Amino acid sequence: MADLTDIQLSAYSTSVNVTYGCTVFSRWNVHDHPLNFPSNGDVLLSPPVVVAHNDKYHIWKPDLFASEAVKKVAETGGTATLMRDLEKAREKFSVGDFFQIGEPITTEKGITEFITLSPFFDSMSSITMLDPSNGTFTGFYDAKPMMTDITADPEDSNHHYWYESFWIHTYPWHIGIKSDADTKGPNLDIGTIERTYLNDWVLGDDSSLNDSPIASWWCSIFDTSCEDHDNFHFQDKENQRDCKWLFNLEKGSEEWAKHCDRRVKGQTIHNRCPRACGMCDAEDHGVTPW
Repeated sequence: MADLTDIQLSAYSTSVNVTYGCTVFSRWNVHDHPLNFPSNGDVLLSPPVVVAHNDKYHIWKPDLFASEAVKKVAETGGTATLMRDLEKAREKFSVGDFFQIGEPITTEKGITEFITLSPFFDSMSSITMLDPSNGTFTGFYDAKPMMTDITADPEDSNHHYWYESFWIHTYPWHIGIKSDADTKGPNLDIGTIERTYLNDWVLGDDSSLNDSPIASWWCSIFDTSCEDHDNFHFQDKENQRDCKWLFNLEKGSEEWAKHCDRRVKGQTIHNRCPRACGMCDAEDHGVTPW
């Protein structure tokens, strides 16, 4: 998982949506990565893709086989296959918001875009190609910018709090080359994703040499909102119930409280229907936990 550093806590519980402004900086330079650095200094990161998702989706993870979409990003910087995959995953409710920055990233300036995380899409991942390279990319995976009040019920998102701001530093990864012994995986010519080093340009072996980040992301809360999940349904006897049905129940009634506290598909209903369950009141938007 991604290592988040220089963390500042917010007063917003994870029952609300947060929009982060995230600025990416290239740190690929001759001072930090001197060996075999191109003499003309012409290096860049392809336009990055960032996605908000839940635990059912991963763009990439170490030691797993690279998908065709990841292969295309790592080898060419192309994202058409990845964007189609993300749209399909969104239809299955495993991906929420996502974006692609509209230009390559150089060391000259940082570029900012915005990503919304929610109680149902509480993780974020990114990927961008190192250009020039051969199957090498950088990014972070399964970052969860939240802190849990350890004295509270770990299943209750009203006691989880979003980070106000944080840094993520990312390093080079390679899609790998599949060996003859490999029998599984989506592509015959792709191996598992592995950490690599730029000391010997693309596939250096000596990890004891310089290992500085290749990119850095600075994210901070830009806006918040509290919305029910439009497509969430839960079963009640013979009837399909949703957040709109729950919203029309008498607030504070025994039936209302019973449904809001139920767990369905691994989540408490008030996490999926925060407005209907009264989680969007001002005092619940921001209660400093420490």
